Amino acid sequence: MQKSLIRVKSKTIEEPCQYLELGNCWRYTGAIASSGYGQSWLHGKVITAHRAMWIFAFGPIPKKMFVCHKCDNRRCCNPDHLFLGTQKDNIQDMFAKGRGWEGDKNWTRKNPEKVMRGVDQPKAKLNDEIVIELRRRRMVNGDTYTSMARELGMDKSVIRRAVLGINWTHIKPLTLNIENVSFL
Repeated sequence: MQKSLIRVKSKTIEEPCQYLELGNCWRYTGAIASSGYGQSWLHGKVITAHRAMWIFAFGPIPKKMFVCHKCDNRRCCNPDHLFLGTQKDNIQDMFAKGRGWEGDKNWTRKNPEKVMRGVDQPKAKLNDEIVIELRRRRMVNGDTYTSMARELGMDKSVIRRAVLGINWTHIKPLTLNIENVSFL
């Protein structure tokens, strides 16, 4: 276990923390998972580097407990920056620090120019023109989400979210204009 601790610690560099009162972060420079967390080996298994460091510093992690970061740095392995909490504790910490989806520190709010919207999304099945037409059909004709989804061969939840503006938020909502309506 001592060898594993030395390996993890040797792959960290100290850098300033965004929360100055915490002291420096120990940024893990080894393998990084797609989630942004450092990855290490412990007892022949892959484990996140911060969880490995918790085990080295404080002992086993109780079941259903998370090793959370006070510093909000996924690569940080400084034991002084880690705390145990439930998933609920972790989510509450995120919102308290303004990192929730409505917070000012949320990545998409801080970097709106980097957010892929609409057809820029690699897996987009709709485009702006189709979304506008779907919204028009729903508003003017009263077409159902199910019928429009069937027509496009898509799940109705995708259509519903696009029409309601939950997704495709960059497209302004339609306003009912009397010229758009045909009367029989």
